Amino acid sequence: MIQRTGFRRLCVPALVFAGSLVLIGCGTSDSPPARSSPGASSGGPPAGSNGGSSGTSGSGSSSNGSGGSSGSGAGSDAGTGGGDATVGGSDATAGGEGGGACVPNTSNGWMSNDAGYGCNDKGTEPNNPPGFCDNGIRMMPPTCNPLVDPILARTPLADATHPCKVPTNGKSYVLDDTPGDPDTGKTAQMCKLNGAVYWVADQDVDCDGRRTATCPGTPPNMDCCFQNQDTFGVNADGSINPTDGKTNPFSSADDQYVVIPDDNWQGLVPPGTIVAVVYGNKVTFAIFADTGPTNIIGEGSVALAKALGYPSSPANGGVEGNTVTYIAFTGTGTVPSNVEDRPTIEALGNQLLQQFLANN
Repeated sequence: MIQRTGFRRLCVPALVFAGSLVLIGCGTSDSPPARSSPGASSGGPPAGSNGGSSGTSGSGSSSNGSGGSSGSGAGSDAGTGGGDATVGGSDATAGGEGGGACVPNTSNGWMSNDAGYGCNDKGTEPNNPPGFCDNGIRMMPPTCNPLVDPILARTPLADATHPCKVPTNGKSYVLDDTPGDPDTGKTAQMCKLNGAVYWVADQDVDCDGRRTATCPGTPPNMDCCFQNQDTFGVNADGSINPTDGKTNPFSSADDQYVVIPDDNWQGLVPPGTIVAVVYGNKVTFAIFADTGPTNIIGEGSVALAKALGYPSSPANGGVEGNTVTYIAFTGTGTVPSNVEDRPTIEALGNQLLQQFLANN
């Protein structure tokens, strides 16, 4: 669960360039909740100028929770693209790439205001990502990243109000169940597409796994409910261990991993499979390493939060609302030979993502 203790004011979008990936952020504002530093993500080449503390869970499974609204939009999700796209959604889409410099879509309020959820904590957290604005609104095309735009077109928001066209189990998971949290009442469903399962949720930071200087951390960035294990582990040769997450678990500080509810992966999502994760106009690849409570969705590692550029504190990091898109690849050949080697993960991840786009 992401703890929020204050409100912050207006954020103004700003373009930031980082290597070959174009990032978009927003300008500074004021302060509160302490959270810690994220970093750059991996992703497709840009086209144009745009750039909680976890609750406890069962043995071998991680925790979850979080907050934020998905924001109001001026229209519904595009969500076309073959396969099993969902029916509608509440986020706005706008425009295409057209000629000239790409202009990112902020018409639905993405990164333009904090809506009371938090914006740029650098007043209390010097290492917070510059320009970060957490307003619970999902960025929609054009994002000015030609890889991200088709992903978002195939993964419209699916929740209790806008159910999946082809659901995995028809269940609506809550983003947070803590009274007063901004995400209270928000839900997400897991939907089937060709060769993948996807959901659009928040991200709480899960610190579970190998003990490091970051996890469980020290106050104020300390996970209150740290577990020195994951559901799955890593063998000596780097391959996934689907039955033992205690002997050599993943490292939340070093490994980009995702958590899936414990009632909705068996026979569906292979342990160790690659998960493409999108936030804003950034995409990176994570590993399915842990399972969580059966009523809550939206959780990933410290390293994943850093890669996508939002607060990564084990105590209260993450991002609010239905803003993060998770695509877990299914079938055979989706688990890398070494689940902790980034070049191996990224090579297979890019291959799977291209297949996903071609088949949906």
